Amino acid sequence: MIYLLSIASFAGLVVLLSAGLMIAERFLIDYGICKLDINAGEKPLELEGGQTLLASLYANEIFIPSACGGKGTCGHCKITVMSGGGPVLPTETPLLTRKEIRSGVRLACQVKIREDIYVRIPSDLLDVKMFTSAVESSVVLTYDIKEITLRLEDPAEISQRPGQYVQVQAPSPGGPEFRAYSISSPAHEQNIVRLVVRLVPGGIGSTYLHNVKPGDTVNFTGPYGEFWLNEDPSVEIVCVGGGCGMAPMANI
Repeated sequence: MIYLLSIASFAGLVVLLSAGLMIAERFLIDYGICKLDINAGEKPLELEGGQTLLASLYANEIFIPSACGGKGTCGHCKITVMSGGGPVLPTETPLLTRKEIRSGVRLACQVKIREDIYVRIPSDLLDVKMFTSAVESSVVLTYDIKEITLRLEDPAEISQRPGQYVQVQAPSPGGPEFRAYSISSPAHEQNIVRLVVRLVPGGIGSTYLHNVKPGDTVNFTGPYGEFWLNEDPSVEIVCVGGGCGMAPMANI
């Protein structure tokens, strides 16, 4: 019993110290205005220091993928930091290979902007847009899967390749978060995006989408992903999927 109390006390102390450090950095340390240089001057920005690189990019409408909402668990927000990102953190190393670490690849959600920073981002990600859409239909497929059809409003069309995905903006107590969903509608239907969503208990994105109704507004970014169809007619493919995994198969 004493042993358990000691562990609980130590854990509580660590949490308090961590919270104290976060509060101190948030309110007491002023990093001033920092420069963010993307692709050697292709998109220079000036912004308030202290935020994560991911948050700063999103605030400036640069929507790189981040399926876990910036929690450092998905590894999708990898970009190359040329200088100014500080040392690689322990929260990043499980999701980075040694080669990536040597070449400067980082998780944007874990990099804090404390000084001028120079990064390299694939040009196609700079073209990713935020879309506003209206729910056209919500169809129950199984007890825990729904098919959500979104009609695009602004922009009114999306150019996607079969196999790509979007990130839906879902409300949460801590602010909006993004969750990734494969597009199941064919690429030639440019004015709609159809998603197949399995309800995950407590899931932010799936709970939100399972509760939307026709006419509701849904925002999302995209398209993302390199898992797309090789359209060479001489190449044969075999698609295997089940449940929600049928979404990209239907798109392809």
